[in-house]
Amino acid sequence: RSAAAASVWTIADQGFVALQEHQLSEYWLPYDSDSHPKKFGGIEGRTMTTISTNSSGIVLTSPAYTNPVVITSGVTISSSGRGIYAQTGFWTIQNAGSIAGSTIAGSGILLLAGGSVTNQSGATITGNAGIYAQGVASTVVNSGSIAGNTTLGALPGVIGGVVLHAGGSVTNQTSASISGYTGIYGG
Repeated sequence: RSAAAASVWTIADQGFVALQEHQLSEYWLPYDSDSHPKKFGGIEGRTMTTISTNSSGIVLTSPAYTNPVVITSGVTISSSGRGIYAQTGFWTIQNAGSIAGSTIAGSGILLLAGGSVTNQSGATITGNAGIYAQGVASTVVNSGSIAGNTTLGALPGVIGGVVLHAGGSVTNQTSASISGYTGIYGG
């Protein structure tokens, strides 16, 4: 019980999350009738949206999508505008596939109220900005490839591999790449 019950946590899992039995209290996990923590997916106590089919762009809204959103390996989300777009809400996205927005006027991922993006090894995110977030400080953990437009063009404030207008953090793992006219931009 080292954190307040109302704390918000983002887990960027790059392998396996293991918890010892009863490590989390009743404040953190719902229990079944036998007083055992319920298990959902890879992280106990959470539901999520898993995208396992190709798409021509996604607009994240609740309740159509449940946060976090997981794009599985082999899936392509591609659009002539934005690959993934969220106007409201802080979204957590875990990508193991390919997300592509327009390299002229669209982002691979556009989060207007901030968010957290984990791009796994072998995964790609491309667009005028690979990832563009504003509103609140955001987090990007990259183990794959994130690429933005490499020429200045008409939209100089929004091009780059990762653009975080409200600040935040970017972790680029060994063998990962972030590229663009500006690799990483923070405003």
